[in-house]
Amino acid sequence: PLTNHGGTLGRVLFYDRQLSRNLTTACASCHVQRAAFADPLRFSRGFGGKFTRRNSMSLVNLRFTNLNGNRPGFFWDERAATLEAQVLMPIQDPIEMGMTLEDLLPRLRKLPYYPMLFKAAFGSSSITSQRVGRALAQFLRSMVSLDSRYDRAVARKDDDVVLTKLEQQGQTLFVEGVGGIAEFACAMCHVPPTFNMPRAQNIGLDLPSAKTTKNSKSTGNSKAAKTPDRGLGELDRPSNDPFTPSNDGKFKAPSLRNIALTAPYMHDGRFKTLEQVIGHYSGQVRPHPNLGLAFEDNSSEKGASGFRFTKRQQQALVAFLKTLTDTSFVTDARFSDPFVRSAR
Repeated sequence: PLTNHGGTLGRVLFYDRQLSRNLTTACASCHVQRAAFADPLRFSRGFGGKFTRRNSMSLVNLRFTNLNGNRPGFFWDERAATLEAQVLMPIQDPIEMGMTLEDLLPRLRKLPYYPMLFKAAFGSSSITSQRVGRALAQFLRSMVSLDSRYDRAVARKDDDVVLTKLEQQGQTLFVEGVGGIAEFACAMCHVPPTFNMPRAQNIGLDLPSAKTTKNSKSTGNSKAAKTPDRGLGELDRPSNDPFTPSNDGKFKAPSLRNIALTAPYMHDGRFKTLEQVIGHYSGQVRPHPNLGLAFEDNSSEKGASGFRFTKRQQQALVAFLKTLTDTSFVTDARFSDPFVRSAR
């Protein structure tokens, strides 16, 4: 259960650099509040200066990940089954924070502020890895963002908040799709009102690897990427989609809320702007046997396809996505750094 004391403890742990091997890195180092708890860097810098292989995801609205009974799955590749398991993995990652739980717990027990925080949260001052995970998970579940211009316009909280004609056009295109065909709608994968992605998808970012091409139907293009990130395909797990033969190239995306603040985009941060993201869906989708998207027009001299959005439609989609920005969330003191940092 989410409690004030549990969330408070999780907040302290989230911002505490003591959780990294050399005391330089906290969870918040790669999940920055002003960026909706994503990382403005394409790849995050770990405690020893090395970079992660994927972009750090936004942590917004994680409590809705298992909404409607969909498989939870955290991280881009869904390798963590629960949020409690997910929060402990970066701490133990050799690049990110470099600790072991065996080394972490004695360190936390020596810090004067943790015994009372654990007692308030759990009824005793005992510090265990399970409690660390539960507290961090509570803090992440408290990060709910539902107060954007889009929300106020829908709820009519303020008569002055009305979406512009361009934003309304983008909303209609996002929800109803190209030509009113639901299969061509962004909302098929990024479901309102949370705009979370219920399951991982292959969106044609890369050509299939040689292994995928060998074991699957031909894509008609032999120029396979040398070392594409296989996403869920790297895990020993059967495909959860009867229409795709494997999980190669599938990734699970974070919520689109506050998307205008979370650049760069995609699992590898390849796109710097929302315009580039929409441009990808418009006509730069690469052919792949596991492609999870339906297109109105699959023909292209360059072997790529997309929804063929007009320039006006692309502008409208970007305008609508920007209405999902919740400025109160990214400035909320409840989610801010509780430590007083000395000036350097």
